[in-house]
Amino acid sequence: MKIKVENIIDMVRPQTVVHVGASTGAEVDHYIASGVEKIVLIEPIPSIAQGLAEKWGSGNKVVVYECACMDYDGEVEFHIADNQGMSSSIYGTPNNEMHRCNFIDKITVQCATLDGLFEEMNVDLLVIDAQGSEHKVLAGAKDTLAKTKYIFCEASRTPLYEGACTFQDIRTILSDRFDLVETYFNDRGTGDALFKWKE
Repeated sequence: MKIKVENIIDMVRPQTVVHVGASTGAEVDHYIASGVEKIVLIEPIPSIAQGLAEKWGSGNKVVVYECACMDYDGEVEFHIADNQGMSSSIYGTPNNEMHRCNFIDKITVQCATLDGLFEEMNVDLLVIDAQGSEHKVLAGAKDTLAKTKYIFCEASRTPLYEGACTFQDIRTILSDRFDLVETYFNDRGTGDALFKWKE
């Protein structure tokens, strides 16, 4: 059965959620209704990030960052997909057998590391929907991971795009610090994974 962010929220009951690749913020109302005290939304596409800030504000409870999370600070080319941006990625060549989308534009966006964004914040739940660049998000979050309890991320057994990471890459990166709690994969080998900080 597919793992839903809403179910993870109900199980973990986090006080702080960081959502990388927030898109249009489909989960935000559930975060708020569940009593999450600090919600950080990170979205690289300017128009979508601005929409998040306009809808939920950018203040004490909900903070919006307009950037891509990477393993360095600076800029990165970002390929815009034709499905309201949901499959947009730093990678420009999708695996059409795995991921049915087309890119209609390419823009340059700001990028930052999670460590650079959050020097002092404990994270109860880190949600990552980075369209194949999860390994780069994690590489820029070494200090942040030490203060993170759970990680919930999209995963694929084979690369969704040329150069993208796989579930095994993510598992290898996290294996020293996190236990794998649960996975779900559909018949194409794409799905989700939940990790928990080792006690």
